[in-house]
Amino acid sequence: MTLRIRSGIVVMLAIAISACISNRSATSIEGTVVDDRGTGLPNITVVATQETPLKGYEKCEARTTSSGHFVLRGLYPRSRYSLVPQGTHYNTRSAQLGVDTGPAGETRVLETPIILKFSPFTISGDATIVDNRTQLLWKAAPVQSMSWEDANRYVSSLGSGWRLPTVAELKTLYRFDREGEYGPLIDGVFRLSGRCCAWSSEVGRCAGTAGTHWAVHFGDGNEFCSDSPIVEINLNAALAARSSR
Repeated sequence: MTLRIRSGIVVMLAIAISACISNRSATSIEGTVVDDRGTGLPNITVVATQETPLKGYEKCEARTTSSGHFVLRGLYPRSRYSLVPQGTHYNTRSAQLGVDTGPAGETRVLETPIILKFSPFTISGDATIVDNRTQLLWKAAPVQSMSWEDANRYVSSLGSGWRLPTVAELKTLYRFDREGEYGPLIDGVFRLSGRCCAWSSEVGRCAGTAGTHWAVHFGDGNEFCSDSPIVEINLNAALAARSSR
């Protein structure tokens, strides 16, 4: 992230909404939030949190204008802040950054915009993931990998219609987070945490063997079948799905 310092007290009325009070002993950070096509994003709240909190300077927030511009005022001079954008339907995990403020009375300008990537997923208060395209509901994978039998028992224990997803449903999750654990494969909200694959509900014949279990590999988005204990235990996650209707 490249920074530029601009001297003097900066007054920018109607440029950005800020929750912080500016004064002559404070400093500011100015920047832009865009999508992955470079278009400015309006109404994104950018929160600056001081890494070593000082009373009165711990947190500041500003909202972007129609062009995606924001100004965070009232920050403590020569201090380290963590900037986190917050916006519905955007994956903000990879957009967080640390910025050092300048001297009192100066504005530090982010010359590189903060880039947010659109995500079709939102997370409700009970940690249910809502796919706004298909209206399917999902639960992120538990930390441990599971055999198909254990995965099936786990999703059934959630109650309320939770189940293992079909192969087709799993494939709708492929290639939405270009910075996920396996590259451009699956959104980080599903927490595969280094695992390649997720079990489906489907059981059938594979390579001449009946009763084998099918999964989807997020390295290429294809389904595969396996009855290998090594694959089942070490690589496969359990994602739970159910209809929102």
